[in-house]
Amino acid sequence: MRIKIISISILSLLTHYANAGTVFTVGTEASCDFNNIQLAIENNTASEIRLSNQSTFHENLVLDDFTDMSIIGGYNSCEDAANNILSETYSTISGDINNDDIGDDTVMIITNSGTLTLEGLKIQNGQTFQLASPAGGITLLDFDGTLNLSKLYITSNIGNGGGGIAIVGNTAELVIGSDVLVFGNSAVNGGGIYCTGGSTIIMGEDALNSGIIGNKASLNGGGVYLTNACEMELNTGEYGQFESSFVGIRQNKAANHGGGIFLKSASNIALIGKNNKVVNVSANIADSDQDNFGNGGGIYATGVGTTISASNISIDNNTAMFGGGIHLEDQANLSIKRDSKSCWNKNHCNFFEFNQASNSGGAINTRNATISIAQAVFEENRADFGTVINLDNSTAKISSSIFSHNGNDGEGALLDESVIFISDSNLGFDFNTVADNNAKNSVFHVLSNLSPSIINVFGSIFDDVNTGSVLIKTGGILPVENFDCIAAHEDQSFTASTVTTANPEFVNKANRDYHLNAALTPLIDKCKYDEPFFDIDMEVRGWDDPTAVGTGEFVYDIGADETYDNDIIFKDDFEQEE
Repeated sequence: MRIKIISISILSLLTHYANAGTVFTVGTEASCDFNNIQLAIENNTASEIRLSNQSTFHENLVLDDFTDMSIIGGYNSCEDAANNILSETYSTISGDINNDDIGDDTVMIITNSGTLTLEGLKIQNGQTFQLASPAGGITLLDFDGTLNLSKLYITSNIGNGGGGIAIVGNTAELVIGSDVLVFGNSAVNGGGIYCTGGSTIIMGEDALNSGIIGNKASLNGGGVYLTNACEMELNTGEYGQFESSFVGIRQNKAANHGGGIFLKSASNIALIGKNNKVVNVSANIADSDQDNFGNGGGIYATGVGTTISASNISIDNNTAMFGGGIHLEDQANLSIKRDSKSCWNKNHCNFFEFNQASNSGGAINTRNATISIAQAVFEENRADFGTVINLDNSTAKISSSIFSHNGNDGEGALLDESVIFISDSNLGFDFNTVADNNAKNSVFHVLSNLSPSIINVFGSIFDDVNTGSVLIKTGGILPVENFDCIAAHEDQSFTASTVTTANPEFVNKANRDYHLNAALTPLIDKCKYDEPFFDIDMEVRGWDDPTAVGTGEFVYDIGADETYDNDIIFKDDFEQEE
């Protein structure tokens, strides 16, 4: 009988240490496995480390030898941690070792490989100006694996590159989940997040209540800085309420370029709202030191292979010297389109609103860049030149989009000269609606100094009496000008193959509904076009309305909207969405 009792006791003891080797508790109580997080990490056997929230951990952690591990905070005691009873209070890890309000190093450096999950933590007061490990909060240094974040505050950290988070290397994946806030951090570049190398950052559609908010860069990238082929994808955010919201890329500042996001050297960012979610870049500021050097209030992109792709977005309330919303240069590329009829907002799926540039391009500014824009709406943007878009030595294709209520007649400090300013550039402008803007002088101002600008305008509406002329041409070289199948408030400033000055008859101008009123508009089935594509609502263009005069080849409606209101079968949205 005694031997049997001893055997059971040994088995119980072995089971206890096996479990302790899997889950460690860390805190100040006697019942805790460790009173120091680094010691728990260096034990090398933990799959999960659970932290008490009874006091702040003052540590500069190094994680360099693990395979798969989680560090979970938010337990009121080590007893609760052992029993996995979570509270709503996060555990705090501070990089200020001496507790003198000055960070002593990076809070957490992660190397080696594996999968690491951080949850229920507040990571704060790290500080470093090293180039090798540049972030004050978390640095992924040649990390070959995945870092998963959820229920996390990363705040009040200072770094050289990445106040909150830095990724250095080609093989890391950072996954930002729900309830993650990177806010109030600062750095030279990348106040919130800095990435160099071919690594990937994902803020997926499940990243609810997450944001990169209120960070600062003394140079570039107030919120995010991407270089050397880094990639980032955002799939969710929040529209409006930018003063109180903590979601999306919001309220970041850069003294130079990219108040919200800065990307260069073949880096890519995809702003793709999924499942009717919007991705927002809101209320960010470039040129925050007001020295007249700072472009791309929302996003700045530069260099060959550097791309921005976007769908289901709100770029709003951003400011800069050039490109209040977005600035592109040196062969960077921007592509905006609507993916399907399903969207976060039926009438404003890709929305540029209240962006300002103190010089050019209230919403978008380009220098030697390429842009392709479809199914976008531009409202309330302002700049000295090009209240909405300024093109400089660039190529642009814009279709199925609406430009309304941009500019304010030059009131205040901004000139509001033209809706779109074109300098030595090539613009294709097909099936757009331009109405009720308040720019000075013209819709298009075409300047040709070094080479003839080319402007091809087809199937578009210009109902813009307050703005004035449709076209003004200046410079020493005449542009190449092609207008066809146009509806306009005047027909003297441009030459078109076919033009009508009849009232477009919109559904409700007062409420900014610029769909065509099918019962009244004279613009149905007026244009001949060679390729099918989608209107602003993702309805297929070129529907032959049987009630309209004329059929056959002339079946495209003028403007951003291809109306189906006279189609008994499909007018209630039974048509195919893709």
